[in-house]
Amino acid sequence: MRKLWDARFQDGHMLARYDRTTFAFYTVMKGMSWIVYPRSICGAQMNVEPEDGDPQGERLVIQTSVDEPEWAPEQKGQTRATLTLSGWQLKCVLDSLSLSLCTMCWADPVSLAGPTATTFKSRASASRSLALS
Repeated sequence: MRKLWDARFQDGHMLARYDRTTFAFYTVMKGMSWIVYPRSICGAQMNVEPEDGDPQGERLVIQTSVDEPEWAPEQKGQTRATLTLSGWQLKCVLDSLSLSLCTMCWADPVSLAGPTATTFKSRASASRSLALS
């Protein structure tokens, strides 16, 4: 499904579920040319729902890198990126006549790692926000 809206996404899957709202994942983002290897991220994600269970309430998604060499060893031909801390805030601001309008804020600092030219890093970082437009 993610391939429909994120042109950089190559592959990804859940590695393990820790509990109802927290799981480990593995994602590979496409390289930008023969010079730049694809980047992989092994991370953990927590989904935070409203305490009162309100279906219109604010939702938070929090991610960070984790080291899981048994489930996701580093692969030849890929560079392991580091997701320091990533977060999305989803908030419904209008819901009437079956029409919902939600706002989303996110912070997504990723160290792309590896020997990569500055122009490629800038282009990759800029395209991260476009994937959600």
